[in-house]
Amino acid sequence: MSRVMSRQLSAQNYKIVIFLIFTFSNFLILSFAQEQEAPPALTLEQALSLSPNLDADVISARTDVAAAERDLQRVSSDPLALRLEKLEAEQTLASEQDSLEAALIANRLDVTDKFFAALEADETLANALKQQQIATATLEAQQIRFEAGAITQIDLSNAQNDAVEAERAVRDAQNTRNLAYSQLGSVVGQSVTALTPYEAEAPQLAALEQIQSESNTKNTQLKSLQRNVELARTQLEITDNAFSSRSQIDSAKDTLADAELTLSDYQSSLGLTIESSYNSVLAAQASYENALEAFRTSGDDLTAQKTRLDAGSISPIAYQQSELGHAQNQAALNTAKHQLFLAYIRLEQAVLGQAVTTQ
Repeated sequence: MSRVMSRQLSAQNYKIVIFLIFTFSNFLILSFAQEQEAPPALTLEQALSLSPNLDADVISARTDVAAAERDLQRVSSDPLALRLEKLEAEQTLASEQDSLEAALIANRLDVTDKFFAALEADETLANALKQQQIATATLEAQQIRFEAGAITQIDLSNAQNDAVEAERAVRDAQNTRNLAYSQLGSVVGQSVTALTPYEAEAPQLAALEQIQSESNTKNTQLKSLQRNVELARTQLEITDNAFSSRSQIDSAKDTLADAELTLSDYQSSLGLTIESSYNSVLAAQASYENALEAFRTSGDDLTAQKTRLDAGSISPIAYQQSELGHAQNQAALNTAKHQLFLAYIRLEQAVLGQAVTTQ
């Protein structure tokens, strides 16, 4: 009898061991599969690399550049092509290249803006969840105090309202995050589930005079107007001869004069445009420095609150409030840093003569 029971127990133990091994194996397989399926966090550099290939304006501009290159090659290889035809083909190519550069920087601004918006949405959601946790704990404490007769019904109702508002804030933050991630995913052509924070330091701002000097050689609008002057001057040289009528010559002179006047007007306003974008960078720098100071101050306050918590002079909820305040200052600092980077890109747009997108 004892041998039969021993065999039954052995068989039962064997089944248990097999079941545990099978369950643990499935757990490992499932965990491995989840790790394999989870895409890595997207970096800003990766987003900027993916997006231009999906941007309709960039694709169109690249197509136009390729077409202009073919036209220039055709004209250059034609021994019967006129000097004006070749100049026009060269200027068309230069104009299309400028348009491509404009499309690329506009794409970079758009992608960077969407990436930063998604990062900020992450922080907003995290802080909303912290606030909800504090509101829930406060409500529980107030409920106990109310039952003990230590507070009034109004005090309890206020705590209940705070908890409801915190829950609503979490829902709103989640919706905002979902939208931000969706918009970012639409410009990079893939689903985005996590982001890598952007830790780069802002570049040093050059002197205004140096940037204005750079704009005189890089500004695409300026170069386009200069090409118009060159084309008009060439047209006048070709027209001003014994084979052209006086009206044709006068028309060519008027075209040149108009082109020169337009160029002069733009040169006069260019400095003010650059200065305006430059001042926007200075303002963003000041906002960042103020946010940095506030973050450092809240860090010192949090350290002091931790000492008080350890000494028992404040409650855990009060310390959690200090932690939340510090986290909110961190989020504000990151937002100010993001706005500074965007201001730099908009300054670059102004230098290149592109339409500057403002927030």
